[in-house]
Amino acid sequence: MAPLDLDKYAEIAKQCKYLPENDLKRLCDY
Repeated sequence: MAPLDLDKYAEIAKQCKYLPENDLKRLCDY
């Protein structure tokens, strides 16, 4: 599993875009 790019997720969140479900699960398990 690739490391999470938290900066990328932060940018996506700022833009109010939905994350893929798999990525959301990874964030919850982080």
